[in-house]
Amino acid sequence: MKKNIKQLVDLSKTGGKLDWKKIKKIAVRLSRSELKNYLLLLKIAREKEKMLVETPLGSMWTKNNLAAFFKKNFKDREIIFAQNKELLGGIRVTFDNNVFDMSINGLLKRLESAL
Repeated sequence: MKKNIKQLVDLSKTGGKLDWKKIKKIAVRLSRSELKNYLLLLKIAREKEKMLVETPLGSMWTKNNLAAFFKKNFKDREIIFAQNKELLGGIRVTFDNNVFDMSINGLLKRLESAL
């Protein structure tokens, strides 16, 4: 049954993104337990569509340039920008439970743990 629900989640997408019209059509046809599993897998799929980009600067110039870069290279993801003053410089990108820390603060922490 779990495999069938995963297939339904895949069918709920249009162009790689979740399609809410399809989701509604599928959801009304599921039993209560199937709907519970379906919604759980939809939540996981929704999180996989997101990408968090953190920078220490809140300037519009930085945000606009980063937005153009990430939207061009990651068209299938929702890009969320956040200001994080702890980074000191650089950038931290989080998606699919992976964190790519290219900040000065991250470098200092890696150096500290290596020593």
